[in-house]
Amino acid sequence: MVFSCSEADIGYRHFSEASLRRSQMDDVVNSNELLLVAVMEGTIDLSSSFNNTSYILESGECISLFYPMQDWETKWKLLSAETEVFFLKINLVLFHELLSGEKDAALKRILLKPDFYGENSFNGKKMVLSPLLKLSIRQLSEIQVGLNTLKPYVRAKIVELFSLLLDSREPVSPTQACPFFSHSEIRKRMMDVRDFLTLNPDEEKALAHFSEEYKMSKHALKVGFKRTFDKHIKDFCHEIKMDKAMEILQGGGVKVSDVAYQTGYSNPSHFINLFKKRYGSSPGSFLKVKQ
Repeated sequence: MVFSCSEADIGYRHFSEASLRRSQMDDVVNSNELLLVAVMEGTIDLSSSFNNTSYILESGECISLFYPMQDWETKWKLLSAETEVFFLKINLVLFHELLSGEKDAALKRILLKPDFYGENSFNGKKMVLSPLLKLSIRQLSEIQVGLNTLKPYVRAKIVELFSLLLDSREPVSPTQACPFFSHSEIRKRMMDVRDFLTLNPDEEKALAHFSEEYKMSKHALKVGFKRTFDKHIKDFCHEIKMDKAMEILQGGGVKVSDVAYQTGYSNPSHFINLFKKRYGSSPGSFLKVKQ
């Protein structure tokens, strides 16, 4: 199968009945990759070579598979006329980084964590797609953003998708439940804020918009965002702006001050300091290398 890619370590593919030319397909999954298969409609028979197991996935079900010992093959075939399936492949180290914030972790150490190893591992376990999960998959399979925001958007959606999947395994106890909002609703609201910022990295605009829409104070929005994503809104906005700045610089033929203004910084010196902090060198040095 050919996968669409927003970056080297992430690939995804959406199939509907209209795009399928044959009823059976196969693919090779690398030893350092995780494969997610979600059936939106219909029924498929999915088999994996590493454990010689066949999984019958029906509408509204998904499964994650990985085998770090060696590359392995997967095959799937249609068992119903109307079928819609979503496939996602992601590097396990990047997957761990996106969900935990820990960078450059060794794969062997990652695989010893509860989500990957032991009875609590999600490997090979079928899970139910909630309405929020289906929405996340829809937004990944029908991306409507430009190239400048494609990478952060896909990453944000993958974090959302797997956070919801992992969270759905553990029921929330009555003492954890908020008397006004369910845990999933708070999470959804914070994800709405994050999606807004991914396309419009302006903290004040986002706080003004969502404080009015959700009738929440700006302070509550800031606290909720920090607790959900373990980073402040301001820092998240800087990350999005820096990624956009890097994309502009890669095109060449621009001035550093113009890039600063294009990404929302009125003070080029402030922009340069933030760029150095994120990438380890100044934007001017990067331009010289490009030339």
